[in-house]
Amino acid sequence: MPEYHHLPAQFNERINAFATDMIPVFTSALIVVFMQFDLALKILIMVLSWYSMNILPYHFLNNQTLGKKWAELIVINDNRTTTHIKTLYAREIFKVVLGVGSAGLYYLISFIYAQNRKDKRSIHDQIFNTKVVNQFPKIT
Repeated sequence: MPEYHHLPAQFNERINAFATDMIPVFTSALIVVFMQFDLALKILIMVLSWYSMNILPYHFLNNQTLGKKWAELIVINDNRTTTHIKTLYAREIFKVVLGVGSAGLYYLISFIYAQNRKDKRSIHDQIFNTKVVNQFPKIT
């Protein structure tokens, strides 16, 4: 596997990537709140919106969402190798379950937690042994 030499992603880079990924999800939330759809359709719209922005891009963008791609960030393992797609799925599902379950409080806590650590790793990064880092060329 390729090894990455990197610098940890800084707060402003991570928040920009997160905001970019979540804008379509929040837009979808506004649509389903104000439109007269069945509950099942509302849930489907929200899940598809979230999946298309936070999971699907990992298959095509080298372990990056669109926000991470634009911010030039990448998710890697603690050992500086490419993160397996199953780990990325679990990491994103964990984040959304805690984020929705806490009405967004988890995201705030996670960003504050990461900001106060030297290695800039958030709670979900520690649980899934990942890092969000600046993207640099691979060293093989």
